[in-house]
Parts: sequence; C-alpha cells; structure tokens
Amino acid sequence: MLQVDLRQSAQELSRFITARCSDFGTVKSVKIHRSPKPFALVEMATLYEALELAAHYERTSFGACVLLYLEEASPARFEPPSVMLQTEPARTSRL
Repeated sequence: MLQVDLRQSAQELSRFITARCSDFGTVKSVKIHRSPKPFALVEMATLYEALELAAHYERTSFGACVLLYLEEASPARFEPPSVMLQTEPARTSRL
C-alpha cells in the first residue's frame, strides 16, 4: 500500500505517485480511482520497470501496469517539520 494524503485532488495525487514511482523507471501515466477502495493504476514505460515497481510494493502487475492500493497517511507525514530553534549558550569573554 502506498500512503498518501487522500484529501488531495486527483492531479496532485498523480504528481505525488509519479514522483514516488519514478525511482523504478519512466512513469507513462497514473490513473486515480477513489471507490470502492482508493487505488492508482500506474503505467510504466517497460514491463521490467512495472515488475520492479510491483515487487517493491508487493503488488501484481498487468503487463506494464501496476495496481497500487492507496492508504490515508497521518496528516503529520505531509506537513513540513517544525523548525526547532536552538540557542547557543552565552559566551563570556575572559580578560
């Protein structure tokens, strides 16, 4: 399962999924389906790339396409990390 923010539009989800899957090769297309259970049909450029992607997510490929189930990730996963301010201890000058 691929964890995503399901509140995003189909276009935003498609871009996110394309970026994640491009590590395995050239993504030709991504089709988002929200019901009955959210999934993406990812078409790769070659059969080999599809097999690599399917193996990574433990899914099945259909020719050069891979069906990836989508799961809502926790909102904290998509929010930028908070910046922790660190202050340096005051330096004292020695005479």
